Amino acid sequence: MTLTRSSYYRQSDAAERRQRADRELLHEIEAIVEEMPAYGYRRVTAELRRRGRGVNRKRVARVMHEGHVAPARVRRFFATTDSNHPAPIFPDRTRTLALSGPNQLWFADISVPQQAAR
Repeated sequence: MTLTRSSYYRQSDAAERRQRADRELLHEIEAIVEEMPAYGYRRVTAELRRRGRGVNRKRVARVMHEGHVAPARVRRFFATTDSNHPAPIFPDRTRTLALSGPNQLWFADISVPQQAAR
């Protein structure tokens, strides 16, 4: 398939404009992610729209992927044990047992779980 000269240059101009627009969008995205590091493409898209930039979420996801912009993973810490309580703490007697087969030791936890602080 051959292209006319004008079609070739029209396509290359459109590609160059798209790349330039993507670079500008990437700079805006990087500024948003720098302010709010845990924002992924959905939140970044919403923030861009709040700032008056109408943009598709798929384009934002693509530009973030190509520009190697990733949100910071936020891991929440959940305390699973409350060792600072007035109740008695009983020793672990199972540590001294020498078990040689199945069904020699059974145990269960019958404590009442406390509600997590929110």
